[in-house]
Amino acid sequence: MIKQRFCIKCGKIIPTDSVFCPYCGTKQPEVSSNQKIIKPTATNKRAEKRNSNAQSNKLKTPLHKRIIFTILLFIVALATIGGGGYVLHQRQEAADQQALQAKNDDFNIYDSKFKNTAKSLTKELVILDSQTKRVWYDAIYAAPVIINGKSYATYRQAINAHFDQWRANGKMNKINANKTSLKNNFKQLSSNVTSSNQKQYTNDTKLNDDLQNYWKIVTSPSGTYKHYSAESKKAKNKLNSDLTK
Repeated sequence: MIKQRFCIKCGKIIPTDSVFCPYCGTKQPEVSSNQKIIKPTATNKRAEKRNSNAQSNKLKTPLHKRIIFTILLFIVALATIGGGGYVLHQRQEAADQQALQAKNDDFNIYDSKFKNTAKSLTKELVILDSQTKRVWYDAIYAAPVIINGKSYATYRQAINAHFDQWRANGKMNKINANKTSLKNNFKQLSSNVTSSNQKQYTNDTKLNDDLQNYWKIVTSPSGTYKHYSAESKKAKNKLNSDLTK
C-alpha cells in the first residue's frame, strides 16, 4: 500500500489518489496500490546521472585505447609466433647436430676400414714389387731365370711368368679384392665428410691417390729396370709417409 506520494515535477507531497498535482498541475502517473513512492533527491539524481554516464562510457571506448589494445594484441601474437619459431629452430638445430654426429661416426668407421685395407694392400704390393725387381734383375744379369721349374732367357718372359705364378696362387686376386674394398670404403667416407673431419679426409685422399699410383706401377711394370726401380721406390716412400699420418 502506498504510504506517501510526491509530485513527479515539483516534488511536493500530494494525495495518493491524485491524477494531477494540486500545486503545479502536472499529471501524475498511475501506480499500483502496493507501490511505495520515494521522493527523488538531488543525491539520487546525481547517482543516476553517474550510472548513465558510466554505461555510456562502456559503450564508447576512446580511439587511442582501441589502438593501444590492438597494438598489445599484435605484440602478444608476435611473441607467440616468435616463441613457436624458436622452439622449431631449437628442434631443427638438435636434429642437425644429431645428423652431423651420425656423419662423423660413419666417417670414422669407414676411415678405419679404409686405412686397414690400405695397409694390407700396400704390404702385398711391396712384396710383389720386391719379387718383380729380383726377377727382372736376374733376367738381365743372371739369365736364365727359373720359375716353377721353367727357364726364361729374357726379362719380359721372366716377368710374365712371374705374374702368371701370382695369378695362379691367388695372390693377384687378393690384391684386386683389397683394391675394390679400398675404393668402396673411400667412397663411403667421402659421402660423410664434415668440417670436423675435413683434414683427415684430405690425408685419406692423398693416401688413396698415392696407393693407386703405386698399384699401377707395380702391377704393370714398364720401361727399363732402372726406371721401374726408381719410380716404384718413390711411390713406396710416399705411401709410407701417408700411412704415418
